[in-house]
Amino acid sequence: MSHMSGNTTGTVSVVVVTYNSAPFVIDTLESVRRQTYPDIEMIVTDDCSRDDTVRICREWLAENKSRFSDVDVVVTPVNNGVPANCNRGMRRASGDWIKFIAGDDILLDDCIEQLVLFAETNPAACFISGGVIPFDEQGERKPIYASYKLKKRTSSLQFNALLRDNCSIPAPALFLKKSTLEAMGGFDERYSIVEDVPLYIKVTHQGYMFYFLDRPVVRYRSHQGSIMSASDHRHSDQVLQFSRDVVLPLLKKERKFLLYWHIRVMNYSIEKTKTRFLLIDNLLLRNLFWLAVDPLYWVVLFVKVKGYLLNRYKRATG
Repeated sequence: MSHMSGNTTGTVSVVVVTYNSAPFVIDTLESVRRQTYPDIEMIVTDDCSRDDTVRICREWLAENKSRFSDVDVVVTPVNNGVPANCNRGMRRASGDWIKFIAGDDILLDDCIEQLVLFAETNPAACFISGGVIPFDEQGERKPIYASYKLKKRTSSLQFNALLRDNCSIPAPALFLKKSTLEAMGGFDERYSIVEDVPLYIKVTHQGYMFYFLDRPVVRYRSHQGSIMSASDHRHSDQVLQFSRDVVLPLLKKERKFLLYWHIRVMNYSIEKTKTRFLLIDNLLLRNLFWLAVDPLYWVVLFVKVKGYLLNRYKRATG
């Protein structure tokens, strides 16, 4: 099933998602203020920070509220995790589209303008992603985009690519239509630090496609205090748990047995790698699995090897 949507864009809600973000949140807020797109609502949603994040944001918004159509700070008395924090921001937002941004990342100045233009020229789009520029104290690195294997024409092909090829979408660059996101139930709050993977599976399984803007829109900060840096093992544990809770039962129910066993094999590899019993590259294991069960993979491998050998021959013969 596929879904269509007409895109006429008015107010965009920028939702700044914070947790102990005091060292960097001013950079994030200033990047929203500098946006070339005029009609922006600014929402800060905080997940019970233990530092001065909330005070800093409230003071900055009081000084800069005239730039925005509306401003607000949403707080909670207990820490609930990233998906719940995003859902609070989603419920408070009143714009047609939502741009989530972590309280340590930076929007490029024309981020919202470019995403809005892309949405208006792709009226079926409800879920859009651009590229991100990773950076740290050493400087910027090469932009990251969604895998080319996700640039398919149907949601089912994107669903398969997410699972079969372990493709990724840069979450900091997402641009989401509020009405559609809300109708789908928002983010899955069972996994406290994994907001992206469950969303990607839900979106594509329910018949929606991701659309991709081929330009960077966000600078993604890497630092020691970030959630991902501080909890890599917890993140992988929760992705595995999501796979067991949702993905495997779904594939079994829909009788997609090749994908089902592929995910089982990959999960086993990840689990054993963590305990040092099986040290094997997941990409190699994935390719070996599909070579064993899918004859078409042999054809693809033959074509790739033939192309590689022809290119080497041409270079060698001048």
